[in-house]
Amino acid sequence: DEKEEILESAIQRLERGEPPTDDCEREWERIEKNKERRTKEEDARRQRKQLEMQLPLMGVKTHAIPRPNSYMRPDLDIPRPYGQH
Repeated sequence: DEKEEILESAIQRLERGEPPTDDCEREWERIEKNKERRTKEEDARRQRKQLEMQLPLMGVKTHAIPRPNSYMRPDLDIPRPYGQH
């Protein structure tokens, strides 16, 4: 009896354009969220691959902050941001 009631309820909901059960709706939302996440991850991976392809073949990757004035001549009267060394 209980299964027949669930089935009848699901059929009525489908006829009204609703998901057959609340569980089905949650499952559908979960699947869609996972699809969106995978798409974003794939796009990020593709962008990272493009950036890597733009690097020179023997280039070195670094995470260091560039110091544009670290190799300046000491006799220039330009303030140094890293101290009095």
